[in-house]
Amino acid sequence: MVKKKEVYVTSTSKRSFVKAASWEIISFIITLIAVFIVYGDLKMSLKFTLALTAIKIIFLYFHERIWKKTSWGKIYAKKNSRV
Repeated sequence: MVKKKEVYVTSTSKRSFVKAASWEIISFIITLIAVFIVYGDLKMSLKFTLALTAIKIIFLYFHERIWKKTSWGKIYAKKNSRV
């Protein structure tokens, strides 16, 4: 739970990793189905999807960390404001 007096809440590296991994589970299922539909080979589809998922998790993690450090688009509120 976030305290009302706190103005800015930051993300931990662990949160970024869990967020990336949870999205990749969804992406894994979608990719696996799509590759299987195209090629019809479950073993090849699994190998391709596993390799792609590992690469995407790594890149998404670093993408999240870079955006966390970027101030563009962030809105800061004064303490005790309702923003």
